[in-house]
Amino acid sequence: VHSSCSDNKLLAINHALSDLYTLSHVALTELLDPATTSASLLDGPEQHPLLTSLYFGDAKRPNSMATAVGFFTMILLRDKQGLLLRCDDPDGKCKEHSDWAGHWRGDENPGETVICDRSFTGQQETTTDNASTGPPRKFLDDVCLNGWTLSESRPEVFWSTDLIHRFLHLPYISGGQSLHAAKAYPNALHLGRLEPELAAMNVANLQYFALDVYA
Repeated sequence: VHSSCSDNKLLAINHALSDLYTLSHVALTELLDPATTSASLLDGPEQHPLLTSLYFGDAKRPNSMATAVGFFTMILLRDKQGLLLRCDDPDGKCKEHSDWAGHWRGDENPGETVICDRSFTGQQETTTDNASTGPPRKFLDDVCLNGWTLSESRPEVFWSTDLIHRFLHLPYISGGQSLHAAKAYPNALHLGRLEPELAAMNVANLQYFALDVYA
């Protein structure tokens, strides 16, 4: 973590990184052990699809699951030396894009991620375009509390799922293979049904899957 992060921001980021590893671990465990694969909390008692199938397609087509396993493994186990989270705005993009909560610094600084002040001050909590700005990012302790729902809340409201997004932008972690093919929850599920190979590379599918498993 860069020296530009104040003590308070450093505390939040360290908590966020701990949550990231917790969330990635439960997601990876779910992918690797079919015996423990649970059913989605979103479906009624008459239909409980496996979470892996819901987000990454038919289990008879294992390529998509292998891709998801690879991403979560890289987040958990890849050596992070040389990667940097910083809280200043060296490129001016946080100021230029007031709705951004962070960004990858690009090819000239491929290991660096900027965490904008908006991550610490307030986030849009729902998926509706006219939603008001809410409180700062939340930790995993707040999953399923205070009206949070998987299908109607933005995954980025949690530090851990936003860091999944941030880490998958890093070529060192994702190899440049992550996608933003679908963002909203219904679109992510649609992608999982029709194009599982793309779904496993889609950031939102990986985020929603991890949260659904954790919840």
